[in-house]
Amino acid sequence: MEKLQSELFRSQEVSKLLPSLRFAILHFDDDKRRRIWYLIEEFLAERPDMNPELVEALRTIVQAANPSETQEWSRLPDWKTFFSSHTSVTESCKDSFASHSSQAKTAICNYLDAYLACKRPPNLFQRSTWGATAATFLPIASFPWVMKWESRLEAEAEYVCTQLFSRAFTSLSVPMTFLDVEAITSRETRYVKSRKVEGVALGSQIPLVVEFLDGSNFKEVCKRLGPVLPALSDEEIGKVCAVFGEIAGYDYLIGNTDRLIPVELSNPNHKANGGNLQLELDENSHFLSCHVIDNAPFFNAFYSLREKKQSRPVEDDDCTVSFLFGGADEEEEAEATAEATGPTGEELRGKLAEGFNFFIEEKDSSLIASVIAQGLKRECQHMLPDKAEDIARAFEGYRTRIEEGILQGLAVARNKLKEPACMKVLQQIAQERDFLPTTALLLDFIRNNLLAAQRARG
Repeated sequence: MEKLQSELFRSQEVSKLLPSLRFAILHFDDDKRRRIWYLIEEFLAERPDMNPELVEALRTIVQAANPSETQEWSRLPDWKTFFSSHTSVTESCKDSFASHSSQAKTAICNYLDAYLACKRPPNLFQRSTWGATAATFLPIASFPWVMKWESRLEAEAEYVCTQLFSRAFTSLSVPMTFLDVEAITSRETRYVKSRKVEGVALGSQIPLVVEFLDGSNFKEVCKRLGPVLPALSDEEIGKVCAVFGEIAGYDYLIGNTDRLIPVELSNPNHKANGGNLQLELDENSHFLSCHVIDNAPFFNAFYSLREKKQSRPVEDDDCTVSFLFGGADEEEEAEATAEATGPTGEELRGKLAEGFNFFIEEKDSSLIASVIAQGLKRECQHMLPDKAEDIARAFEGYRTRIEEGILQGLAVARNKLKEPACMKVLQQIAQERDFLPTTALLLDFIRNNLLAAQRARG
């Protein structure tokens, strides 16, 4: 099969391969026949000016290779039916990630196969309007997976932190996440190419495959409910803020200052990033759950420019030069100046470690809770500037309840981080794959913070 693929894409006289392809159709099993079908489809897509007679010959082989798979989209089962029929999982596999992750990967690949085999399928994804660093595609069919195309630095960091949150902090709702699954990468690349999605240059980016969970991010809920927290009942405010406080404690662990906590508590303009908080409400706007998404350090406050540059693939350089600066000399001069004048990675992470120690040693938890509450208020005001005064009054009226809930969550996170089990989970994740040097720095940062938590335990 590999030889056939190599010959097809390298041969200058494709007509010589037609007998081999026809032989393969007659003698290969269904799985290999489907692979031939994909292979020829990709080949034809990349050679629009090919001899029409040869195209017709290849099309005939395509039809023979895939007579039963080229079905109408309406005949493809919905995801839940498909997933349960291809795995041993009856409900959802997110409750036992380690046991079913490989089954979920296989099911994702098989479903994308079935989708790509359909005649004239509708769009499976739509580009998200949120997110600054990733090309994020949200599902618009029953397929409950989000595809985030990111640089390897970003994807590995989010994968590590999400795995840690999912396995160590089981009280949280964290989406299942897969990184760089080769089969998914291949299929999703074909999907993006086949749909001709505008504004997406995959380049050296890789897909982070994330479970799609119901809900809206905090920004969207702000627009719908106005001052989000005061729109909830008193009991619900306590529950939501306790979850926010617990998340904030874990964000200290990974250096995530792009959600609830600032780099420095003295920052008078700190504003939460509601795009990284996903709230699930019922039809009556009552709180059901908070899903913890986009889990990673804030890269600009965690890595130096030199560290980020070193992790960038060589093939990205030309694109960066032309897009940002218009020439190699200008880029090199600007980067050299930034590297010489900017803080080092050690300095950036040292400041974040100070924040973690401040939190874990309980030096002033009330201050942390107050800063988080003010950040949430400013996010609401940012989304609804015409209601800024009303939002300020509403938050002031519920300030005690909001800060009490946050304090409760901070205490839960602090106690959890002091448990030895967190270190065991981190060690397991670190040993599961080969990571970039930048990801190794993140793992070391988390490891040192967990050691500090164990020392604080006494």
